Amino acid sequence: IHRLWRDPRLMKALLLIVVAAVSLSVGCSSTKKQSTATAKPVSGTDEQIFIGDTIEKNYDPNVIIKRAEAFFEKEDYPEAIIEYQHFLELHRVHVLAPFAQFKLGESHYKMAKTVDRDLEPVRKAQEAFEKLLKEFPGSRYEQEAAERIRGCHALLAQHYLLVGQFYYRRESYLAAAYRFESILKHYPEMDA
Repeated sequence: IHRLWRDPRLMKALLLIVVAAVSLSVGCSSTKKQSTATAKPVSGTDEQIFIGDTIEKNYDPNVIIKRAEAFFEKEDYPEAIIEYQHFLELHRVHVLAPFAQFKLGESHYKMAKTVDRDLEPVRKAQEAFEKLLKEFPGSRYEQEAAERIRGCHALLAQHYLLVGQFYYRRESYLAAAYRFESILKHYPEMDA
């Protein structure tokens, strides 16, 4: 030990080893750090799920679903869609996967405004609901998804009817006939 204190090279080596050991033990700590800020609920959801960018928050299925639900409740459907898709990409076999797939379709569906506007959200909603029926047969959302698909069909049929009537009034009979034929071909069960 006396030789260690007198040799500067050994002293430096020992000091480096001690510093490295302390750095590793602090950096690899598995204890959770306490937050000094108090969380205030936003629409019944803990705001802490939006703070920080930790790996746990990006991959934890419960956190992802809470974020998605918070966006859905705030009617921020594009952000909710991103979170539901993120959940489904990471946790396809999770018990909440059918719920996430259903809410993904609901988010798209709620983005549709009226039948005289672009109905791409309705088409995406229909795809999401059909995917739910295909990938999660027997889920508790199956009946609601089938009803939403019928609702999507009704909106799309009304859209084709509206566009067909527009072309008919303009005496563009071929374009009108194409829209009317699409209703008969794709949505024969609809009132349109």
